[in-house]
Amino acid sequence: PYKDGTLDKRRAFIQALPYDNKMLPKEYIQNLESTLRGAEKQRLLQGLWEYDDDPNALCDYDKILAIFKNDQIPIDKEMFLSADIARFGSDLCVIGVWRGWELIEVHTLAISAMTEVQGLIHTLRMRYNIPKGNCIADEDGVGGGVVDNTGIVGFKNNSSPLDENGQATSYKNLQTQCLYKLAERINNNGIYISAELSEKTKERIIEELEQIKSDNKDGQRLSVINKDTIKQNIGRSPDYRDMILMREYFDLKPKKTFKPIFR
Repeated sequence: PYKDGTLDKRRAFIQALPYDNKMLPKEYIQNLESTLRGAEKQRLLQGLWEYDDDPNALCDYDKILAIFKNDQIPIDKEMFLSADIARFGSDLCVIGVWRGWELIEVHTLAISAMTEVQGLIHTLRMRYNIPKGNCIADEDGVGGGVVDNTGIVGFKNNSSPLDENGQATSYKNLQTQCLYKLAERINNNGIYISAELSEKTKERIIEELEQIKSDNKDGQRLSVINKDTIKQNIGRSPDYRDMILMREYFDLKPKKTFKPIFR
């Protein structure tokens, strides 16, 4: 009744969580924090009563939380940049700088002109000595202009998936392929976000990564839930997720090797 707005006016719903009970020993709370997992933790500690384990979710919830603590990942000095360019006024422009699979810097632009985005990409490239071939931005809509003007790699969400180990894959498109690979990486503790972020931004990233869910209706091609469904679920576009998933492109694309010609 409280959620539906039909609760009798003579009554009130007062949510009480373990943290509200000042009589509980600290050890009891600490034990709950360390033993509860996933949906149970969200319901009992955070009061998210409708939170549920989704069988279609590709990422383990605890593994998503671990991305901010995974400082054990192998050191890789190669630098990358990925950018999700805002398509509409409600979307954010998100640019990330990577050292290997460590996300070391994140820039979020709420309202930005194309020239501002291009300028920031150039500044970050110069600061971290990132070659254009290691920078990528979504090429849909406004992003196409940014890609053309900066000379960086363009990411086309609906383009064909890349071959893996010389074999064709069954993903619906390139974006789906990158999301499946990203989910696998998250579940294997292979990504670390060390960038200084507000708690609100961290919560947004967690929420968006939770939306990586399978949607294999035709049984032939691997697919994920579409962006419209995600917007209905969380009320916004998954801009941070999109910036992160594009990093997978550089691990998927075939490596060009120089073969000397002997005469």
